[in-house]
Amino acid sequence: MNRTLNCWLVFALALVIRPLGAEQLPAWDAPQFMTLIEQGRPQGAIILADQATATEEIAARKLAEWLGEQSGVEFPILRTREMDAHSTGNFVLLGTPQNQPLLAELVIEGSGGAADLPFLDDEGFGVETFSRDGRNYLLVGGRTPAGVFHGAIYARDFLFDILHPVDQIVVRDVELVRNPALLERGPYLLPQYGVVPEYTLEHWKHIIDRMAEGGLNRIYWWVAGMYPSPRFPETFTITNSKMGVEDINTLIDYAHERGMKFLVGGGAFFWHGVDGYLEDHPELAATSSAGMCPSNPEARRFMQAYSLEWLETFPKADGLWLEPRDEAGACFCEDCQVRLDAFNSRAYGQNEISFLKDLMKQVWDRNPAHTLVWLIEFLEHKDFFPHLDDPLYFERIREIQDSRVKWMVVWEAFNLPGPGNDRRPVPFFTRNGLHWDKPYWPNLQNVFDHARICAEQGYLGYSNAWEIGFASNDWYIHDVPYPVDIIPEVVTRLAFREACWAPEQSWDAFTERVHRYFFSREAPRQLAEDILWLRQYITAANHEFRSPMEFDTETALADEVRRVDQLEDRTEKASALERLSALVDILEETRAEALPRMIEIEARLAEIEPQASRKTLQTLAIMRRAIDDSRAVYATAVPDDATLDAALAAVARMKEGAREEDARRDAATDVYLTEHGRAVAHVYAPFDNEWAGRRLAGRLKQWTGSDLTLQCAGAKPEGSGDLIAIGTVESNPVVREVLGENPRLEGLGEEGYILQTIRWKDRPTVVAAGRTTAGVNNAVSELITWRLELNGETATVPLGLDLAEKPALPYRILWSWDGEQNWPDTLAELDVREGPSPATDRDAFLTHFQRAIDYASDHKLNGIIIWGFIRDERGGIETCRELIRYANRNNVRLLPGICTQSAYGGFTYSKDSPFNLENWTTKHPELRFVHPRTGKPDIGICPSQPENIEWLREATRWFLETFPDIGGVNLENGDWMYCICDSCKLARSKPGNDPNFFWDQMASYQPVMEEIQRLRPDIWLTFATYVGYTEAELSGTIAQAKKTGFGEGGEVPPKMVFQLPAGGIYQWTFTNMAGAGGWPDGARPPAYDRGDHIGLLHQGSIWGSPVDPARWWATPNANTKYDDISELLKAVCAKIQGAGLHGLVIKGQSGIVSPANELAYTAMEYFTWHPERSYEQFMEDRLSLLYGGDERAELFLELLRETDRDANVLKLHQERAAELAQSEEFESRQQVRWRNLADEIARRQRMLATAAESEAKGPANEEESFVAPPPPPLP
Repeated sequence: MNRTLNCWLVFALALVIRPLGAEQLPAWDAPQFMTLIEQGRPQGAIILADQATATEEIAARKLAEWLGEQSGVEFPILRTREMDAHSTGNFVLLGTPQNQPLLAELVIEGSGGAADLPFLDDEGFGVETFSRDGRNYLLVGGRTPAGVFHGAIYARDFLFDILHPVDQIVVRDVELVRNPALLERGPYLLPQYGVVPEYTLEHWKHIIDRMAEGGLNRIYWWVAGMYPSPRFPETFTITNSKMGVEDINTLIDYAHERGMKFLVGGGAFFWHGVDGYLEDHPELAATSSAGMCPSNPEARRFMQAYSLEWLETFPKADGLWLEPRDEAGACFCEDCQVRLDAFNSRAYGQNEISFLKDLMKQVWDRNPAHTLVWLIEFLEHKDFFPHLDDPLYFERIREIQDSRVKWMVVWEAFNLPGPGNDRRPVPFFTRNGLHWDKPYWPNLQNVFDHARICAEQGYLGYSNAWEIGFASNDWYIHDVPYPVDIIPEVVTRLAFREACWAPEQSWDAFTERVHRYFFSREAPRQLAEDILWLRQYITAANHEFRSPMEFDTETALADEVRRVDQLEDRTEKASALERLSALVDILEETRAEALPRMIEIEARLAEIEPQASRKTLQTLAIMRRAIDDSRAVYATAVPDDATLDAALAAVARMKEGAREEDARRDAATDVYLTEHGRAVAHVYAPFDNEWAGRRLAGRLKQWTGSDLTLQCAGAKPEGSGDLIAIGTVESNPVVREVLGENPRLEGLGEEGYILQTIRWKDRPTVVAAGRTTAGVNNAVSELITWRLELNGETATVPLGLDLAEKPALPYRILWSWDGEQNWPDTLAELDVREGPSPATDRDAFLTHFQRAIDYASDHKLNGIIIWGFIRDERGGIETCRELIRYANRNNVRLLPGICTQSAYGGFTYSKDSPFNLENWTTKHPELRFVHPRTGKPDIGICPSQPENIEWLREATRWFLETFPDIGGVNLENGDWMYCICDSCKLARSKPGNDPNFFWDQMASYQPVMEEIQRLRPDIWLTFATYVGYTEAELSGTIAQAKKTGFGEGGEVPPKMVFQLPAGGIYQWTFTNMAGAGGWPDGARPPAYDRGDHIGLLHQGSIWGSPVDPARWWATPNANTKYDDISELLKAVCAKIQGAGLHGLVIKGQSGIVSPANELAYTAMEYFTWHPERSYEQFMEDRLSLLYGGDERAELFLELLRETDRDANVLKLHQERAAELAQSEEFESRQQVRWRNLADEIARRQRMLATAAESEAKGPANEEESFVAPPPPPLP
């Protein structure tokens, strides 16, 4: 005990006074110190301590086994206690100062390599030759058994010199110490991929053995998804592995015996295991990316419990490692995307680290000795990695200084975002950093360079990706097991060990070590260069995931050339040609350079073989195998020179064709989306913009038959052809690069957009962007509807386009009643005079309203009011929900109509619903209102009854809960309805209340509005006033109400407009104001400051009157839906803008097969965005595009507005429109519009014929003619 104590006192003193020596291999011709084997007989033994550990015993066995292999002699292993029987001899002494007394004495004496042991880390070792008491020793000592193990392997590899042909193994005079420059070295293992699940426990033991000999001391083993979890059985998704739980636990023990720590782990919120659980729990999913949301409390609870279960399942593991979900991109939910600084730090990263900190506590509560390793996913040129500009994430990492937490920085990143988002070296953040990259790549010099950087900067370690089975860069990717004892693995393993232990060594010094490692002194150094070249060739001839091995039949190369040559999609062909070109280049380099060098190498091997030692012969064998396997792979891909010559010629021809195409494109003035029915452009619409991208791709498929490639994830656009980049600055890296500093972005508001066509990185590119999803959608709508140029099956957009627009009016709404909704395929289907609406069953309802939604979305209209929303006969609530989802995806708000007093079903037409008005008042007849015309109770509610007010509140809550994604509502109380019960009369008579129907509106709207503003203040809360807001309109309406029994007069303005809760959207009726009623410029409505103000027009619908009485074809009421109101809309929008109002509602029940309806909706879009523009500009900007030029636009209006009743004139006009519909001067969409106009004129011809027949029959048959519903009874 005193000796041991003195030893460690000397250690402590030595730390202060002795410098560490440098490692220096003895030269080939250094003096021989002792002989271990001579003429087939051992000349000594390996000496193990009496209390040697399992690791030391393994080290001794490895030395003895190697000596036996090289000599054919069993080399003895003795214990220290047996040394007394051997007064002379040559001995390899293994041990530590704690278990080898002689080593302890040497430390105290300060002798040679032993004297430096106090300066070494746990795995460092000292080697020294010395003689004592008639014995010769090679001392291999370490502070720990792990140091002894590494020293023994080092001695075996570099210090045992084979003298051939005299069959001696000698040790030369040596004194050195070696310490690892990087303390933690271990592979990141993914046993779930490729053929690796087929590996057995015995396979893995052999692999772990070789890793230990390669100087590695850590294993990071993926277990997530690979075992039957007791708590989460759905996580067991990798069911084909031959490594069960017991096998892995056995392997952990096996690694421990070799001085290696074994950590188990998997993906955090992503990857295997998590994917199985997520399939059963989709509510935990991240938004717009794969995996789980790290902000979701339930996802965090699952991930913590599942991670802790790994340690319970593998109790001997040394800790956990976790790969976060960052490679999938960030989660884009609101919680994750909270912005935290002026850069791009988001709550997403903070929540990841807080999860890790919670897990740390749980792990250490169970075992304080456990290690946790967290991967930092960072790659500067991969924009989808979430933490590229996230300095707060790395600040949180910097705060965690516990040495039990290690940070594995992957993707070769050496610098991370620090304060001010400036890049700082990894050790600025942590002294526990682990560098990760792929040593199996061709350039071994990178391994040394990276290790040197890590050592100089102060990293803790280096983790090597070991991805056999799916990415090994050699011919053996499908072998079971992977061959770890041949080229390239044997060379890569040596290089990684040397880089981690001595990164300062030069390439020449490493080549010398290769020479010593693989050969005896009789072999020339050129062979070391040859084995390095073979490793370089094999790894360079293979891509990480692709190699000439893919050509596994004699015709495969020719087939691949033919396949690529026949590809029509330009982007796909460019990518395929790039891969094919790289492959044939490898094959040609093999033919021209590699195969001749292999012949030269074989000649050198044959020359050295007769005098080669067994060690050298073993290396010659693996070199020959490398050559044979390489030739075999080449011969399979290239059965003869003609095959390769043909492939080279074809690739050269295709490249030349691509260059010519690129030159043509460079000279082009357009961005090509499709060409002759083939997709050309690549649509890049990541994350929240996927639907906008799909909408564009869908329209182009419809018009050109082309299937555009749509990329909805990834850090950068794929492909090489023309590009369409869709998104916001935050969501799309291309948009960020092009528009990130554009000052116009700030002024876009909620719905504004920028649409540009530019050359981005030499790619003709369309940029469709906005600040929000709504703005992005509008950019795509502008592109789809107005900027695409179609020529047959070719779609282009001119380069140089630069638009930045936002709507003047924020509310642009179509109004519909389900009983009249009709968006058919032909005008004949629209011209239905009698019978039910076509939108009666579920499918028809969805079809007709989805067409209206598509049109609204394509034309930047943002709302549709639907009266008659919920009906049982077409699927009730579920059908409505489906329509809401469809509308929301298209950025169109649905605003169901809700009647608060006397009609339209109340909240629903479903008769069994408690919130159906008829159902409620039937059950409670005492709560009915008293009709002003009959003086009797009628279906509807009395607004002075508290039970009715509570019913309105309860119904509102039900409605919002039933449709949580609804965009808004449109309130009416039933066309100026008015209850004349005594309670209501009393309420109206009170000071401060309106004495007319306005009080009924206020009383029934108010509870609904209050509930909506309490529960869903974000939705559009519109309510009808049924009247214009000018003094003349209001006064006339009040007078008419008194005259017809709907009120007792009243004041102007009505008190109702001030009594309702502020913040609603007042819907005034502009019908008369826009006609003969008068609308003073700049006149604003009462209560202007209490909410937004919009207006409703009846013109252009069955409830309106023709703008021009001469338009006989727009009367009677059933035909007014065919009236042209486009110039009226221009005037109304100018009035709205001049008065500072906020939007417009027009009737939208009739589909665009009617030219007048399409014209009205087009004018609605144009003038709600640009009310300051003239009608002439509208014709130039819109109608000329719709009808094929300025002259054609004028002709269209002339034919549409023709009022001549002469049948011959109509016939000529119809024939002219039909002729133009067939004209090849127009693209397909224009032809359709001329066909619709021809159908409209044909409808007028039928009207004349019907009128003539009716006149001939006489007035007795007038009752057979269609009579439209009467217009509203008030102005």
